[in-house]
Amino acid sequence: MKTLKFKTSDKTVLEHPYIKDVLIYDIETDSLDTQTARCVFFGAYSYKYGKYFIFREDEKEEIQTLLDDHRILVGFNNKSFDGPILQNSRNRFNIIYKIVFDCLNVLYDYKRRRPNREVIIKHNGVTLHE
Repeated sequence: MKTLKFKTSDKTVLEHPYIKDVLIYDIETDSLDTQTARCVFFGAYSYKYGKYFIFREDEKEEIQTLLDDHRILVGFNNKSFDGPILQNSRNRFNIIYKIVFDCLNVLYDYKRRRPNREVIIKHNGVTLHE
């Protein structure tokens, strides 16, 4: 079997020109209903500023400013859950025209209803192991 090795350094990632556009975020809500849920807490890490942020629901201007400062939004289930809640009529955050990367879509394929792991570790039809 082949062994797959990834070599990188923090310097390589942190000096990439697009990294400053990335905001990794997660929200806490008062409901699971994407149409009516309020964003109670908004937490994020900004590569642009190199720091973590946490905002309460009454700090909407600060949240929107942080969102506006980034082109790429990264989260887990943010296409189906976090994003729609941020945009619903109770929150009204503008995240249109953002590049949205959803880690859940990388790990799980809804159409096939199974994990994507086997896709990630296959190369040219050969399963690779560490």
